Amino acid sequence: MGRIQAFLETRGADFHPGLTALQKATARAFQRLAEENLSLGLVHERWMNDDCWVRVRDIFFASIPEVQRVPVTDDIRKQVRTGMLAHGFSRMNDADRLALMQEDLAAIEALLWDGPFLFGDRPTAADASVVPFLDMLSTLPGASPLADLVKGNARLMAYVAAGRAAMYPEMQALQAAG
Repeated sequence: MGRIQAFLETRGADFHPGLTALQKATARAFQRLAEENLSLGLVHERWMNDDCWVRVRDIFFASIPEVQRVPVTDDIRKQVRTGMLAHGFSRMNDADRLALMQEDLAAIEALLWDGPFLFGDRPTAADASVVPFLDMLSTLPGASPLADLVKGNARLMAYVAAGRAAMYPEMQALQAAG
């Protein structure tokens, strides 16, 4: 999101209306927290957590005939696993990885003291980065301690609900239609 945002900002777009320079810097840091750390947690849970992987594989790769799906996706999963190990995130043990994610979730929660969004009453680019990752983490298919951390936090889940309603009303309507 950073490069697209920067390009649009050169053309006058304001992704942080009303924020001070310090708030804009904090917003940028939280965007990066989401796009780097939360995304690593999400990828790890989807691809490395065996309970989630089976469901993710069958959803993401449903277009591959079932007879070929497992061998094809096993190769793809090995590539993702190699990348996650090379990065270092998946080298941590489960407890350390979860503690790292818990620190990031606590940082997000700490900014929610003054309104439904990170910087008050209306969403900014930071919310547009953070909310989708929290939403995807909370809806991971299968058993996931990371998903449990997000789902078990009432403030974060209220934030996700407010973000969905404010930024993605079309999705709300689609989900309601069933």
